[in-house]
Amino acid sequence: NGYWVGNFSDIAEYDGILYFNGEKNIYIFDPRYKTVTEYFESDSQLYGLYIEDGILYGLTADKPNNTPTPVRIGECPSAEFLC
Repeated sequence: NGYWVGNFSDIAEYDGILYFNGEKNIYIFDPRYKTVTEYFESDSQLYGLYIEDGILYGLTADKPNNTPTPVRIGECPSAEFLC
């Protein structure tokens, strides 16, 4: 019996939109309309995310203490796309 004291989630912002992850999903929060939309569902465990040059990456690993591997999710949609 045990537990992991780390954090599975992360948050990033691009073009006024917030991206955050759960255990296997990435979500978009649009603060203008106060809406949350599922953006991506992973087959692997997600241990964070980041955005680089408008591209969203998820961090996956087999176990929480392993070094995560960046996985390209895709381009961040513009705020106009989410309207």
